[in-house]
Amino acid sequence: MCAAWRKEYDPSLITSSLISMRKIKEDGKVIFTNIILYEDCISVLLSSIEFSEKLTEIDKIRIVHSALHSATKINNLTPKLILREITKAEKSFITQKPKSYALISTISIEHFAGLTKTAISGCTICFFKYLPKKYDQSKFIKIACHDFPRGLPKNYAYAKINVEARSEDEAVERALESLDLIRGIWNYFYNKGSYSFSPRGLMKPVNEILLGPLHTLHYPNGNPASDRYWYEPEYREPIDTKNISSEWMQLKKYEKNIRNRLNNSNYRQFMEQSFVRYVRALDEFRLDNAFLKLWSLIEFLTDTVGGKYDQTIKRVLFLCKDRPFHQQVLKHLREYRNRSIHFDYTSLDIRKYIFQLKRYVEGLLGYHLQNIFKAPHLQDAASILDLPTNIDDLKHKICCFRKALRFHSI
Repeated sequence: MCAAWRKEYDPSLITSSLISMRKIKEDGKVIFTNIILYEDCISVLLSSIEFSEKLTEIDKIRIVHSALHSATKINNLTPKLILREITKAEKSFITQKPKSYALISTISIEHFAGLTKTAISGCTICFFKYLPKKYDQSKFIKIACHDFPRGLPKNYAYAKINVEARSEDEAVERALESLDLIRGIWNYFYNKGSYSFSPRGLMKPVNEILLGPLHTLHYPNGNPASDRYWYEPEYREPIDTKNISSEWMQLKKYEKNIRNRLNNSNYRQFMEQSFVRYVRALDEFRLDNAFLKLWSLIEFLTDTVGGKYDQTIKRVLFLCKDRPFHQQVLKHLREYRNRSIHFDYTSLDIRKYIFQLKRYVEGLLGYHLQNIFKAPHLQDAASILDLPTNIDDLKHKICCFRKALRFHSI
């Protein structure tokens, strides 16, 4: 599949804007005389083009910049030409041979002898109490300490994620997604069914197993792969590390069960993405952000993205027993979501609302993991939630379907 224009955008408007500010120097180098307008064009291009493969945002930006500077050297600049150059640059990137990297991060658990390594999502994660000497982070820590005035964690376990990728940013994104997937399963184990009676509005994440704030990228020999470091923008301060050693065997058994279900899922990619979104939502210190991310995940798991609120609630209710009561709770949560978005409203009880919403998210995750209807796609599994919950209504529908089957079989 090649890159393609999305129908709701008009590429000719972007082309004419680029032509109006393009200047070709004597050496053939292209410059743009209006940098603000140029950056606007880049932003619109990123949204108006369907790329042929999942790429990081940074890699997409590089591809578009490269393609534009190639395309704008030609006098007859057209949308077709821009798309051709983007497709060419994208293909060149995709066909690159992946390199081996190691991302170094930390995680808020106490290291113990049983915590060694695991393979997940094409990456291998190794855990250490002390960072191997060849992965020297000292120069990055020296710079980063100014960005984290409350200090970096000193007793978090280290995580080294071995990953294959075509660029530094792709390596970091893939490595963190694999680490977040395993964190998602572990936090799901501890969070599921939990409830908090903490003080109102307490600014503390729901998750107990969090990422550390600093990530550095290295080659397998330990040398830095980049002069940059990556960080968690929501980091506030170190939290108490969680001791999971006493529950390790139980946790590993639970993890194995979840991973087996994920591996056997007909829509594994969507489910793994759901667990990553789940853990990242509950990592949030800003609780309103956590709430909105959870509501977005409910829409994703019910396949009702796009403001189909009544259908969202109806599909969630399929999994509930006392439906009239839960309908009231979900209506209250939906109204809070709307007030939060449209009127920037925050309740002192936001932490309570997060735990209410979390309960429904976890129910949907369990439903999709079990997939008792053997649905081939997430959309099919979600559409089953539209069926009646009343036994008599279900029997009536079955009767109608059988009659319709006989009619069309004649």
